[in-house]
Amino acid sequence: MSNRIRREQLISKIRALRSKKRGQVSIHTSAPNNADDFDWSVTDRELVIFIPNYKRKKLLEFTLRSFRTMVPRDRWCFLIVNDGVHEDLSDLKKYNLHYFTLYRRTKDERNGAAVRNYVIKRVMSKNIFTRDPEIAISGDDHVLPLMDNTNVIVRSRTFSVLTKDSTNKLLTDGPTDMSQLELIRYLHVRNQYCNCIHAGSLFPVSLLRRIGGYDEEFLRHGSEDKDLMIRIRRLSYPVVVSERYSCHHLWHPVHSVVVKQDLARLNNRLLKRKLSEPILRNDENWGSGLLWM
Repeated sequence: MSNRIRREQLISKIRALRSKKRGQVSIHTSAPNNADDFDWSVTDRELVIFIPNYKRKKLLEFTLRSFRTMVPRDRWCFLIVNDGVHEDLSDLKKYNLHYFTLYRRTKDERNGAAVRNYVIKRVMSKNIFTRDPEIAISGDDHVLPLMDNTNVIVRSRTFSVLTKDSTNKLLTDGPTDMSQLELIRYLHVRNQYCNCIHAGSLFPVSLLRRIGGYDEEFLRHGSEDKDLMIRIRRLSYPVVVSERYSCHHLWHPVHSVVVKQDLARLNNRLLKRKLSEPILRNDENWGSGLLWM
């Protein structure tokens, strides 16, 4: 199949999804760890570290194993949400972890913004630190830099993307000095409002609720984080860029270049249209588990 045909099929599929009405996520009550059974009182902490997980337990386990802090466990916890596909994470609970699975009607039904909003609407902590499962954190203490700041957004000054060989070395040998590993690229944040917030950023939960969370019209991945930071910048909300921790993106397989380009093109087109829309997004059902269908 040619790249042109694949691209046309992808665009047709995404347009068809956007043209349909939003539908309720089907929660399978007999399935393990379903969202309806989750006890949200476990998130009544000063800080919740939230990680949406889509079939990346191997990377997630490494980033949890390399996490360290002297802050007592009753003040913070990890919250992992399996995004549509259930993975048994019970063996990782020793890392101060709670988890559930947000099931979908079809295996292709994914929307990162909706999953994040589902948590934002229900979490009981004051602050939420959001990162992806493939993001490893380095620093003397991974929690203290976040708890030292209140009512502000906190993000890392530096962000690096590791090569496949470097990632395999980490997964084989365990945590090591990240500065000695081969990188694809290294970013030094100069604009506190730039994207890459899913690499590891702290938000006051009250702020995310105030602006209606992520815009759920962004399908798959990409641009929902840019859109969020654009809206936050319009509020002139304070952002602290921390030197006390760094974020490192582990290598993992991704979409083909053609698919990535098409997704980026569609999302960027949507982002430009969204620039003129109000800061408060979605309707009264945001965060309820409804997806754009």
